Amino acid sequence: MKSIKDILLNHKLPATIGITERNVCAQVVSEVLKTTIKPSQTHYSDRCVSFSVKPVLKAEILLQKEEIIKRIKDHGIQVMLLR
Repeated sequence: MKSIKDILLNHKLPATIGITERNVCAQVVSEVLKTTIKPSQTHYSDRCVSFSVKPVLKAEILLQKEEIIKRIKDHGIQVMLLR
């Protein structure tokens, strides 16, 4: 029997679009900054990634921008802009 998660991921309902991208982006930023960023703090839309975090973390994300984009692209996700 399939789980609800599998059914939702296979049908690409509006609520599930971008979940994988958000998870990967949060994981990569967490690895680079050595801190915890939750997928719920990450937003992915039209090859643009933005973060709902404290200004100190945003500044650090922008300083490490090139490394973060490179690692996200290594996972097969297209990113043009980090905000």
